Amino acid sequence: MALKCVAKNVAANLLQNVNVVQTVIIVIAIVLTQSKNMKINEVIVKEELSFKGYACTKDCSGHQAGYEWARANNVTDTSGCPIDAPNSFTEGCYSFAQGR
Repeated sequence: MALKCVAKNVAANLLQNVNVVQTVIIVIAIVLTQSKNMKINEVIVKEELSFKGYACTKDCSGHQAGYEWARANNVTDTSGCPIDAPNSFTEGCYSFAQGR
């Protein structure tokens, strides 16, 4: 009879330990997930869209167009860039003229 009680107590303790271990594993998983998400968000926030040193607002297509226009027109100085064009286009042209 005493052996049966000891076995029940051991089994109960083991079950409690399993529950504690499961809880710890779940907490660790949650912390790691939140940590990973935080790092991803930090990268997204810190990583700004830019084209050869000029900040872009969307996809840098305006900068790329200005850069390609400057290349096609052999612009060698920023004074050769159009000033009446959108900022992004002009900055793309500047980046080509500046040799970026």
